[in-house]
Amino acid sequence: MATENNPALGPAGVAAATALAAWFTVTALSQHPDRTNFDRVRHLDWIGLGIPDWRFFAPNPAQQDYRLFHRSLDADGDETAWREAMPMARRRWTQALWFPTRRQDKGFFDLMSQTVTLMNEPRAKVSDTVPYRLLAGHVEHELRAEHRRLGRPLPRGFQFLVAQDGGYDNEEEPSYLFTSAFIPLHPQKP
Repeated sequence: MATENNPALGPAGVAAATALAAWFTVTALSQHPDRTNFDRVRHLDWIGLGIPDWRFFAPNPAQQDYRLFHRSLDADGDETAWREAMPMARRRWTQALWFPTRRQDKGFFDLMSQTVTLMNEPRAKVSDTVPYRLLAGHVEHELRAEHRRLGRPLPRGFQFLVAQDGGYDNEEEPSYLFTSAFIPLHPQKP
């Protein structure tokens, strides 16, 4: 029943409400992982703008994390134990709202993933690739900063290791995927 403050929807209002409800339903159904049965209407959206595709985790979501470890060879020729170059921070509830370091974490995840992928390329020399050089550069930067901060002499060199594990699932043993060759460290000129 229509009142002065709440007029009844006319035919145009009913049509708009029906169209919005249909669009919402098609959009919601098209997010289902079963593309065969739930993407039938998507082929009508040839521009790709009418029915959004918000499948955040793609068809094959990542179920493991990569970890970056390093060890150094000191001036006496002794190797240090493997240490994590980027320890995983404990998650906090506030990170659901504000998590600026997530981009850095995702960048390193992608670099390590690319390094592992390149290992399977028969013609690729992994040590000549950009992901390898970026990982090595990060470890070198951290080692130099640590030794400068502690006033220790610079080590002769280092190695880094890419491992894969269950992330926060501590029950899964890590898999060691890639170990770099020994990388010499030279003193930097002032």
